[in-house]
Amino acid sequence: MPRVWFAPTPMTEWHERRLSDEKMNDGDPSRRITRCGSHEHPGESDEAPVLTIEISDRLLANAGSERSNQHQVKQRISKANSEVTIHDVRRCTITEVPEEVRQWIVLTFSRQEQDENERKKGRFRKLVKAMNMHIRLQKMFTIKQDVISDQLSDYLSEIDNWGWNPFKAGELTNGHPLHYSMLELFRKYNINSRFGIKQTTLINFADAIEEEYQVSGAPYHNNIHATDVMVTVHQLLFQTQMAHCDLELFSILFAAAIHDLAHTGQSNQFHINTKSNLALLYNDQSVLENHHISTAFRIMKTEEDKDLTSSLNDAQYKEFRSNVIAMVLSTDMSTHFDKIKTIKSAIRMPKEYWNNVLVDKSAEYPRTMEKIRIMELLLHSADLSNCVKPWKFHSKSATLLLEEFFRQGDIEKANDIPVSLLCDRVTTDVPKSQIGFMAYIIEPTFAILTETAFFIAVTFLPVVLEEDQVKSRISTEKNFKAIRNSDINHEDVLPIIDKFSSIWMEHLTENRMKWASFEAQGSVSLDKVNEILEAQQE
Repeated sequence: MPRVWFAPTPMTEWHERRLSDEKMNDGDPSRRITRCGSHEHPGESDEAPVLTIEISDRLLANAGSERSNQHQVKQRISKANSEVTIHDVRRCTITEVPEEVRQWIVLTFSRQEQDENERKKGRFRKLVKAMNMHIRLQKMFTIKQDVISDQLSDYLSEIDNWGWNPFKAGELTNGHPLHYSMLELFRKYNINSRFGIKQTTLINFADAIEEEYQVSGAPYHNNIHATDVMVTVHQLLFQTQMAHCDLELFSILFAAAIHDLAHTGQSNQFHINTKSNLALLYNDQSVLENHHISTAFRIMKTEEDKDLTSSLNDAQYKEFRSNVIAMVLSTDMSTHFDKIKTIKSAIRMPKEYWNNVLVDKSAEYPRTMEKIRIMELLLHSADLSNCVKPWKFHSKSATLLLEEFFRQGDIEKANDIPVSLLCDRVTTDVPKSQIGFMAYIIEPTFAILTETAFFIAVTFLPVVLEEDQVKSRISTEKNFKAIRNSDINHEDVLPIIDKFSSIWMEHLTENRMKWASFEAQGSVSLDKVNEILEAQQE
C-alpha cells in the first residue's frame, strides 16, 4: 500500500510573525537561555555543555530565609512516597494493588524480570502475522490559512502553564499540535538562530514527524502524546529550575518531540514475543526506542530540507546525537527502577562526600550524576507525567492508553497468543490499574525528581556563588556542572520547587481519589469508565 505524505505546510502569517519575533527577541535577556557552550563564546576551547541553575543572589544572602525554604521543601518531599523499589513491587507491599497490576509493573519497568520470564516461556503456537507498518493514513492532514486564529495564538502563549492541554491544541490546529508547539518552543528558546536552522526546514521536519506519529493509528502513542511530552519537558525546566545550555536545550526538545516517533501501538515485549521485523532489527534491545531514534535521524539524513542539524559542526553533532540517543533510550520503561535507584543513591550521599567532590576536589566526580543522567530523568518524568496533570487531561490520556493496550490484547487473542498483562479488555480493572501505577511508579518518580532539584539547588549553588568569577565552572568536563549567571533575575529557586511539588501532589491526589470513586461504584471496565466520563463532560 503506498505511503501517503501530506503537502508541505505553507509559510503562513503566523509562521512569519514567529520568525519576526525570533529576530526581535534575540537580544532580550528575558527570552534568552543561558549561554555556556563553546559556540557562544568565541575563543574558548570546545567543551561539553554544562548544566546551569539560575538563581537570584538574595536567596543565599538571606540565610534564615534559605533554611526556612529548605525545611519547607524537605517537609513536602517527605510526604511523597519515593522509596518504592522493584523488590517492593515484587512483594506487593501496597495491598490495594491487584496482582495483575503488580505483575504488569514488574514486567514493564524491570528488565531483569523480563529476561527471566523470557527464559521460562515456550514457543508460541502461532506467530502474529506480519504487520504492515506503512498503512494509508485515515485522514490526510491539510493546513489551511484560517486555522491560524487569534484563539490558537493566545493558547500557544499559555504553553508555560502546567494545565496546558495538547488535546485542545489539537482541536485549535486542525490536528497539528506537534507542528505548532514545536515551532513555538523553538522560537521561545531561539533555537533556529543559534543553530542556523531555516524556518522552512523546521516546518518541513515538524510536518514529517507529525505524519509519522499518525501512521499506525495508535490511540495513545501519537502526535498528541509527543506534544504533551515536549511541552512538559519545557515546563519541567522551569518548575525544577534546572536550566540548560543551548545545545542541551536543542537536544532535549528534539528528543521529546521524537521520543515515540512511528510507534506501532504495541509494546517492546509484544515485538519480541512475535519476532517482529523491528525486534529482529534491534536484537530485542529497546526495540521501539531504537526505532524512534533511527526514524528521526533517517528523515534528516535522507531529506536535506528537513535536516535540523545541517549547520552543526562535527563536535556539536556528536554531542547532540549522543544526548538524543541516551535520552530516548531512557524512556524504555524496563530500565525505570535501575535509573531511579542510581539517581537516589547519588543525591543521598553524605554532605562530606559532596564537599570532597565540589569543594576540596579530592574525590572524583561520580558518573552517576553526570549531566546526561539528569536530562534522562527529565524526559522520563515528562513521559510519565499525565497522572500528575489535571483530571480532564489525565483521564482522557489514561483511557486512550488502555484502549491501545486492549487492541494489542485483541491481536494476541486473534492469533492464539497469551494475552499480555493489562491487555485484556474483559478482565482488566481500569481504576485499580491506574491506582497501582500511581502508587508504584508515578509518585516515587516525581518525588525523586523534586528531591533531585532540591539537592542541586542546595548542594551546588552555594559552591558556585562563593567563586570569584561570575561564571565559574566546577568539576570536570562532561560532568554535572553549575554556573552562576548574573544576567537573569529569576525568583528564588527553592520556593519554585516547593510550589511545583504542591502542584503535582495535588493533581496526583485528586486523580487517585477519582479513580477510587469509580472502583467504589463498580465501574471497572473501560466502556463503563468512558460512559461516565462522557456524561461528566456533558
